[in-house]
Amino acid sequence: MSTMAIKVRRITPEESEILDRWQRCDDIIRCRRARIQRLSEAEWRCPAIAGALALHAETVRWVVKVFNESRIPAITPRPRSGGRPPGYTEEVAEDLVRQGPPAEEGRATRTLGGLANKCY
Repeated sequence: MSTMAIKVRRITPEESEILDRWQRCDDIIRCRRARIQRLSEAEWRCPAIAGALALHAETVRWVVKVFNESRIPAITPRPRSGGRPPGYTEEVAEDLVRQGPPAEEGRATRTLGGLANKCY
């Protein structure tokens, strides 16, 4: 069974400028996504691109596919949620930092582990 190779569509001059900027920036995700488009444009197949960039071939296929369908906004990295919210407020954390360590610790300052235990 043969599968059809996915290839980037023709990149517009405006998109080309953005991809060039992304390749020079410090954001590794933007840089990789731009590189994927450029290598695909140079006739590289997805498994070869994946090997060169240390990515999974399906990741490369997804990036090319969404770029082809929805342009630059589709491959622009979005901020993450930041994870699980803390189980305590910032005021509680600041109060704990200001407090001295318990006398039984025999230290002048709190340890990170001691603070974590106190917050828990």
